[in-house]
Amino acid sequence: MVKVSVIVPVYNGEKHLEECLDSICGQTLKEIEILCVDDGSTDSSYEILKRYQEKDARIHLFRQQNLYAGVARNLGKSHAVGEYLAFWDCDDFFELDALEKLYDKAKSVDADVCVCGGNRFFESTGKIYPWPAYLLMKNVPEEDPFNRYTNPDHYLDFTNVAAWNKLFKREYIEKIDLDFQNIRNGNDVYFTVNAIGLADRITVLNERLINYRVNQDSGLMCSQDKAPLAPIHTWVAAAENLEKYDGFGERAFANQALTIMIYMFEHFQSLDSFRQALSALQEYGLKKMHIFPREEGYYSPWNEQCVCHLYEDTPEEFAVFLSYSIYAQKTIANARKQELKTKNAKLASENRELRRKNVKQKKRLREMKKELVEVRRELEQTQREKKKYQTQVEMIKESWSYRAGKKIMWLPGKIRRIVE
Repeated sequence: MVKVSVIVPVYNGEKHLEECLDSICGQTLKEIEILCVDDGSTDSSYEILKRYQEKDARIHLFRQQNLYAGVARNLGKSHAVGEYLAFWDCDDFFELDALEKLYDKAKSVDADVCVCGGNRFFESTGKIYPWPAYLLMKNVPEEDPFNRYTNPDHYLDFTNVAAWNKLFKREYIEKIDLDFQNIRNGNDVYFTVNAIGLADRITVLNERLINYRVNQDSGLMCSQDKAPLAPIHTWVAAAENLEKYDGFGERAFANQALTIMIYMFEHFQSLDSFRQALSALQEYGLKKMHIFPREEGYYSPWNEQCVCHLYEDTPEEFAVFLSYSIYAQKTIANARKQELKTKNAKLASENRELRRKNVKQKKRLREMKKELVEVRRELEQTQREKKKYQTQVEMIKESWSYRAGKKIMWLPGKIRRIVE
């Protein structure tokens, strides 16, 4: 039985593809199939895939013209036979026990979706950093599994909206007839938001099992300036689909959608894209995503500041607000960082002083141990001498002269006692 189908879309991924495939083929969970879909690569990616397929019979290779990752994922999904589905990217790499741990956790509660944490791998520095936003445990309820009914305010913002740190039950995905969108950028958002939003049984594994590569200039992801309205259309489509079902968590959805919209504005490089996106939000996007001015506390503090500006500002005004707010946040963050640096320096100084004291105490302890050894040695010598004297006394008491003398001295002693 195939426990997990791993679906990997590949587009011009020759630089990191071997590392990715090695980390998939080397998984401790052996009952897997690996469905690789070449999305019209123009480099050596397809040749690398064929070479790996010859070495590992679990690899199934498909090829299509360049239709983007969403279509590639759908093609792989249509051929999958595994109990669960994993959608991994060709430039990432994975802990070797990732699938085994995710599958075991999902099976333990019969989950529709299982979510784990991840790291960010910065190629420019070669360093790996934990990234808490991939799994925010503070927004995960104690109940396991959970869903939109049991966690209505946080059923979306406990994780990111990517598919790669999640395991999906194939039977559940087929039941709700869910596909990836055919768009250039963020094609997994619609899929992931709906998969989580409609799931009856969600569970999490608080371990970082995925290493997500950042600082990439090429690959499946494209600049959002090439399709500035795509994120808006994706979230509007997700809202419209979730609204068809009971238990639509309006607050959770609005907060998460608003967070993504702000992130989108922060990363636009073109003023024209910025204008198009704000215009679309003000005309229809905000309303369809259930983002309205609300009572205090409905949104997170940062989101709450942005809502009114999104509704009322011109593009130039919103750009100024956003720039200043980001600057203020960075200033506060730098101040906190400096404060932490000062505290750390103080703690380091105190730690050094404690170490010095500890060294002195250890030295004194060694001296006391030596003194104790010497005292014990002297005590043992005293006990040996005492035993020796006791033996001599016993020998004297047992001697003939002592017994005779004792008898001779008996009468004089008695006379002396009478006289006294």
